[in-house]
Amino acid sequence: MKTHLRAALAVITALWLAVCALPVSAAEALPESPHPYENGATHVQRYTCADAPRGVFVTFSEDTYTEPYESTWIVVPKPDGSGFTLGDVISQWVRSGDYIAVLDADRNRVGTYSGDRLAGKTVYVPTASFEILLVSDAENNAYGYRVTEVRPAGKEDVRLITYRDAATGRSETVMIPRGEGAYFPDECYIDGRYCTRDGYAFSGWATVPGGKVIYDPDAEIPADMGDMELWAAWTPLQLKSDEVLAFSNSSWYFEDDGRENYYLSAEDYQAMQLNLYKTYGLGPVPGPVLSVVLATYPNWEWQGSCYGMSTVVALQHLGMIDLLSAQNAACVSELEADDRLISRINYYQSQAATSWLTENKAYDVGTAGYRAQLMRLYEAVENGGIALFTFYPEKPFVDTGHTVLFTGAYTRGDGSHVLIAYDCNDAWSYLDADYDSRFVISPDFSSIVDNWEDDVGAFNWTADFDQFSSFDAEGKGSPLPWYKALLRHFTELIETLKTIFSNLKGVHT
Repeated sequence: MKTHLRAALAVITALWLAVCALPVSAAEALPESPHPYENGATHVQRYTCADAPRGVFVTFSEDTYTEPYESTWIVVPKPDGSGFTLGDVISQWVRSGDYIAVLDADRNRVGTYSGDRLAGKTVYVPTASFEILLVSDAENNAYGYRVTEVRPAGKEDVRLITYRDAATGRSETVMIPRGEGAYFPDECYIDGRYCTRDGYAFSGWATVPGGKVIYDPDAEIPADMGDMELWAAWTPLQLKSDEVLAFSNSSWYFEDDGRENYYLSAEDYQAMQLNLYKTYGLGPVPGPVLSVVLATYPNWEWQGSCYGMSTVVALQHLGMIDLLSAQNAACVSELEADDRLISRINYYQSQAATSWLTENKAYDVGTAGYRAQLMRLYEAVENGGIALFTFYPEKPFVDTGHTVLFTGAYTRGDGSHVLIAYDCNDAWSYLDADYDSRFVISPDFSSIVDNWEDDVGAFNWTADFDQFSSFDAEGKGSPLPWYKALLRHFTELIETLKTIFSNLKGVHT
């Protein structure tokens, strides 16, 4: 009985292997190049394995070999004989040798090999049909290649991962051999195109539509997972891409004719003096001192206008100022960096000195106060607010800082918290709806890192933009909102101190 069973299994196996050698109508030999192959030729063979919906494994013989393929980059002088002037030369690749390329049914390249890199190797092709190219140069040929087996991949060999996006209706299925982890791209990549949604930031993959993010954009699916269906997750943003400035915080826009200080028009300078008088004329110290500092502001050396750019974008979004009518623009992204707009940006850049007194501050990373401020900041944005965030590598006034505008927030699958920013140093990311400027807060809110994963030290922030109405450039402001913001700041400072003392008491106990 067992003998008959083994015989039957042998017949079934032989029939299965035979099917892989049959395309639609006739038997087909396994691909094999001439031995040796010709010089200066391109040898092409196509093959189809029937009933292989998950692709095939293609095994090559031990004697598969080509002349090694090399690419060399060289620099040559310009044809006019002007020599090797840096940045003014012609660069080119010089290629030599032979290679074998394996392509899938859509002629996507699975891999390119030369020398003995295919000898005895098995290559996975995600389609039932494939093509093998052998390309040789004018000299030094070799054995070539010989396929010894084409085996259809089954569920036990290959897993299917289907990426879906309910918002766009697009989907893409990829096949990954067992034992290999599947890396996610940094963005939602479906149907060969990046998925972008204006006003929404891609935040990762969920296992059900609208579900919790399980895998972050740059995560890897564990190698032991089976077939999966993943859904793109999106986080709503407060600002759309056309609500930010189309130019960056670069001296190219802010300096001309050798001007290296902050430029203010006469009108904006007078408005600053008037607002300082109204706010601090009868105010307490440091009012008079601050007034003297700001009165000299236009003569300061230009060090960037990131605070001003972030502020005008926020105030325009909130309807507190009008930047559009002066240039008859339909949206902020259409605005050009003319003198009037630069002056207005620098006007609000100068308010960093006044607003700093009303902003929440955190200095020492990992302390209870630092954690409390990060938690409040995240909650403010998560609940639909926008927030100015000024940060330093270490301490304020010792290191050069930078300011961004947070416009959205979400929690990642690993428990960390992400704040999405309009960063005027990388304005084009926001304009293209890529939203690449993201700051990551640790799950316990003890630390935060910037886009480049550099640690953030001290920082200050505010989501209270009413205070800027005290410094309205059109002279319509009242000092009251600024003093209210100052009072709120000290109230929150007291709450932070309570948190610190409460934690210290807990540690002591």
